[in-house]
Amino acid sequence: MSFGIVGHGYFVMNEDYQALLYLAEGIKYWNGEGVPCDHMQAKTWFEKAAQLGNEDAIYNLGIGYEYGDYGYVDLAKAFEYYKLAASKGLATGMSKTGLFLHLGKGCLQDYAEAFIWFKKAAENGNIGSMYNLGVCYENGKGIDRDYEKAAYWYEQAARYNYENSAALAAQCRLKAQNT
Repeated sequence: MSFGIVGHGYFVMNEDYQALLYLAEGIKYWNGEGVPCDHMQAKTWFEKAAQLGNEDAIYNLGIGYEYGDYGYVDLAKAFEYYKLAASKGLATGMSKTGLFLHLGKGCLQDYAEAFIWFKKAAENGNIGSMYNLGVCYENGKGIDRDYEKAAYWYEQAARYNYENSAALAAQCRLKAQNT
């Protein structure tokens, strides 16, 4: 991010900085920080930031559509925004894209593609996707069943105390020994 001062009091900023300002304004309205909480007003600011390519704003639009914060639930639109955020490298967008594909939420169910998105998200540090990779490997969803790999991914999630992943890792280790 770069910006500069030109002349006397003229401020020039690039689109990344402008997008962050729009995003911050949206978050302010979303949370009611110094202004009344207004998700429709937040949406307006998120859309402005999204038009400038801000992946966090794109993701936030997905949240609003998923949970009906804009007056109605639109899972297909939420999926579209999550996938766009994912394609821009946002790990939480990758994770949500994988989850929607895994569940067939707002899109056709596709375990193989869900697995790909979970893997990308996990490789980018998303803990929930580490857990979900364990689920995929344990159950053979989108990938061949592999208890060793399931245990590995559950263990990765367990390093962050994620849900019951430590117990699931141990169970998968036992299953691997018995097969």
